Order: sequence, then C-alpha cells, then structure tokens
Amino acid sequence: MTEWLTKDQSKAIAAALESLCKRGVAVEEKHKALGVFPIRRYPEADGAVERELRERLRAVVLDGAEPDTRTRASSR
Repeated sequence: MTEWLTKDQSKAIAAALESLCKRGVAVEEKHKALGVFPIRRYPEADGAVERELRERLRAVVLDGAEPDTRTRASSR
C-alpha cells in the first residue's frame, strides 16, 4: 500500500512548487554545495500571503469571526 501512496509523490511536490513560484509565493534558488552537489531551495518570496492567512485564522479562532469558504473546514 505504501507504494501506491508514494508513487506520484515527486510529481505532486514538483507541481506544488511550480504553482507556488508562478503565484509569487516562493522563489526557486539554485546553487551548488562544495561546487559539486546541486541544491534547490524555495524560500518564501513575500510574507504577505502567510500574514493574511494567519490573520484570517486568528480572527476566526480568537475573535469568533465567521469563516470564509477557504478558512472553514468541510462538515461533510
């Protein structure tokens, strides 16, 4: 069963990173460690997205605000 769960993991990760970079949430940095080993990092490009999410969650959890469709958990 583990094979089924991890079969497309690398494709899913690559697609998620590509989407984050296209939206400007993260940037791809490439360099080589010790001049030999290729390294890719994806640091946050702009902290505004995370700040906005944290503010939405704080308002719902601590202030009792009505959650929007992205903040609300599905009740199905």
